[in-house]
Amino acid sequence: MKINVENLAYGYNNKAIMKNFNLEINSGEILSLLGPNGAGKTTLFKSLLGILPTINGEIKYDNKNIKNISKQELAKFIAYVPQIHNTPFAFQVIDVVLMGRTAHLGAFGNPTKIDIEKAYNALEELQISSLAEKIFTELSGGERQMVMIARALVQEPKFIMLDEPTSSLDFGNQVKVLEQLLKLSKNDIGIVMTTHTPDHAILLSGKVVLLYGHGNYLFGTTEEVITENKLSKAYGVEIKLLENFVKEERIKYCYPIINTI
Repeated sequence: MKINVENLAYGYNNKAIMKNFNLEINSGEILSLLGPNGAGKTTLFKSLLGILPTINGEIKYDNKNIKNISKQELAKFIAYVPQIHNTPFAFQVIDVVLMGRTAHLGAFGNPTKIDIEKAYNALEELQISSLAEKIFTELSGGERQMVMIARALVQEPKFIMLDEPTSSLDFGNQVKVLEQLLKLSKNDIGIVMTTHTPDHAILLSGKVVLLYGHGNYLFGTTEEVITENKLSKAYGVEIKLLENFVKEERIKYCYPIINTI
């Protein structure tokens, strides 16, 4: 299974902010969308999800144009995890996760024993089964994010798309989320995520889209795209890539240079 984007033009109100955009990602791969504020990450993300109509070109899911896929069928192919989710309703966690089965049940279908079992299995896979009976609105930000990933998982998608999945999370919860994304990719689920943190793209070691704004972008592996020159150009500040060794593994990380004068 794969996502192909061919000669895409996207934007708002039929005004393109990007033209001739191309990428390909297979299930089991990780794609990080990077770029400064206003570069078009959210617009691209919404276009890939089918929320925004495209202006030109094609988005294909398993060689089928997104325009020819119903919303219910698309939900079986991709699952969406928004930024930390707030709900005014005090649902139990297991009920929030079961909402991910809607694509298989229909809007008014009742979950079966199998659906409930899948929901509990998703919580178990993410190591948060202890949260099943807790109230979603009473959870921490990190716990909510993991629950939303579980909800996406029970859709049984080929790809999960996450909008800044580590936003507003503390360091420990960021690591937990990234670890689970790596684990899901090893189970042949494709991951597409927006992020403001190049270090996370390096840790996940997949493919990267770096949006510069003004219709310019780069697409390639982390090694190809995440370089000092390219990051500095995109963000308008000097950025250094440093290296260290942890347990004999070479680790790269970004270090922005702050002007103290």
